[in-house]
Amino acid sequence: MIILHILLWIFLILLILLLLLIFVPIRYQVQGKFGFEKKVMAKASWMFFVRAVYENSDLSINIGPYKLPLSFDDSPSEEEPSSQGFALPKLNFTKLNIKSIASLGIILIKKLWKKIKPQYFYIKGIVGFDDPCTTGQFVGFYEICANTVGFRKAIDLKGDFSGKHIELDMKMNGGFAIASLAGPVIWFIWQKPVRDGIKLLRKGGTK
Repeated sequence: MIILHILLWIFLILLILLLLLIFVPIRYQVQGKFGFEKKVMAKASWMFFVRAVYENSDLSINIGPYKLPLSFDDSPSEEEPSSQGFALPKLNFTKLNIKSIASLGIILIKKLWKKIKPQYFYIKGIVGFDDPCTTGQFVGFYEICANTVGFRKAIDLKGDFSGKHIELDMKMNGGFAIASLAGPVIWFIWQKPVRDGIKLLRKGGTK
């Protein structure tokens, strides 16, 4: 009986953690400068318990008080497993409705973007090309696009007609819950062209 109670409590704790992971938002923040000075810093956090920071090409991940050891080594390893004997399934792409899947993929990206798009987004900078005429054309094109899309307040670019010059300052932050992404993904998978592609993949594309 005691063992049953212990197992029940373990199950409840795991269930609560799973629900928190799905429904508690993941917060992110990105700041960057591009030009003479190139600097990018990105932060992501979840419940003040998990935190990831990328700065100056360094990535650190903390889970509570513990920091995960991360190391990146691009040098080839002598113990890497050989790819011989492994082959991807050969798919007959003529049986796939590539055009419909691509269109559905674009819709999926738009749906996901609505869920994860930043709550605050701002880009300010100066852009100049070698040819002042090209700079003027770029500024005019930017003004039309920014006003049409509604990003004029979020993106503030000015032209530098004296020479080639690019200096950008970017800031954005937002958050999203993993559960909010489930709807668009399920919608995408449920579409007939995608379901047919999944079935073909499972069969190896031979039928």
